[in-house]
Amino acid sequence: MKRRASIESKRFRPYKAMTIHTYRLWTWLLRRAFAWVFNLHGVNKDQMPKKGPVLLLINHQNLMDPPWVGIMAPRHISFVATENVFRSSLLAGIIRYFGGFPTRKGSQDTSAMRNIHRLLRKGLVVGIYPEGIRTWDGLTSPINPTIASLVKVSKADVVCCRLEGAYLALPRWAGKYRRVPVRGIFKLLYRAEAVPSDREQILRDISTFLQSREYELKFDEKRYRRSGLAVNITTLLYRCPNCGTIEGLEVVEPLKTNRIQCANCSSRWRVTLCGRLAPLDENGAELPGTVTWAECYRRIRELPLYPIRANRSPPLADGEELYLASGPMLLQTEGRFPVIRDLGRGQMYLTNRRFFFLSSGGPHLEISLADMEQIATDPGGQFYFTFARTRYLIIIRSESVLKWYDVLMRLRSALSPIP
Repeated sequence: MKRRASIESKRFRPYKAMTIHTYRLWTWLLRRAFAWVFNLHGVNKDQMPKKGPVLLLINHQNLMDPPWVGIMAPRHISFVATENVFRSSLLAGIIRYFGGFPTRKGSQDTSAMRNIHRLLRKGLVVGIYPEGIRTWDGLTSPINPTIASLVKVSKADVVCCRLEGAYLALPRWAGKYRRVPVRGIFKLLYRAEAVPSDREQILRDISTFLQSREYELKFDEKRYRRSGLAVNITTLLYRCPNCGTIEGLEVVEPLKTNRIQCANCSSRWRVTLCGRLAPLDENGAELPGTVTWAECYRRIRELPLYPIRANRSPPLADGEELYLASGPMLLQTEGRFPVIRDLGRGQMYLTNRRFFFLSSGGPHLEISLADMEQIATDPGGQFYFTFARTRYLIIIRSESVLKWYDVLMRLRSALSPIP
């Protein structure tokens, strides 16, 4: 018990504030360089109170959000970051030095909440992403309802920062950065003494201001033209928007063409810097009627799911149908933080009732969809879930991790009691 308490205290050890002189030195060294390299522009920065506790709420667009907002904001910010980035000793040391601390994705993390209140009592600024996850398609995800309770009990000023262009600069699925203009727009939403009592109103106000405007942005695409824009877009568009073939899209060589095509129906598109697909004819000429990535992804999620057959599959019960089968994958489990232990390689299978992992040499998993908890995805094709108080991790690199997440969640929502 003492060892476990020691590990938890190390994982959530409180932030030791930098001196004001150290912070000013770092901002002097980095601010202009970061602003120029990443084309950053802060708007209405005077909306941030100059002193006192502040709860800063930001829409989560990409992995660079914390340093970008930190550079644009006039005050030092302690960010709440996902626990997984703290597994690297070097990265964890940098994040902690600048005031960040971990929270476990997909669960109620009481240790992280204690850290938030501790920092606010010291009169500092705490940065939180109220969506809880980075956007896949550029649209703002629903605000976590617990944010309203945090706003009410924090006794701090509430400031929102809406990032515009950050998703187009580095989409969650992308393999390459695009140097497009990025703006951080600040707004003082509530003074500490004027926070509404209605939680629904708080959620509406936050959601309204943080609502994404990525696909409304206008800029000269030729000025920022880049090659390789289509790399990894098949993670997001894991079905052809035209014929619905699963994993049917492929990136066309050479990468500088920024094109994708369907191996089944031969439909072709050009991936644009402004977040759209431009349809192409058989000669490669562009056709009218571009469509946003978000609209394509919406269509994909609305396509019906069909059962499949697999050469090797687990025994199915009456009325049970197989929907997904994978190639070789690596199954891991979390030990005491930050240890991750390999359990073995095998294949995943997903039915309308159960999730299977059939290992070639290690333990097998057979889990009812209703018993899977805290389901989440992370960079590098990491697919997380919790079963029987054990956290599992599967590395999915040869296909779309988003496909597995979406299909699993759709099947869970349609789950009916087994007779």
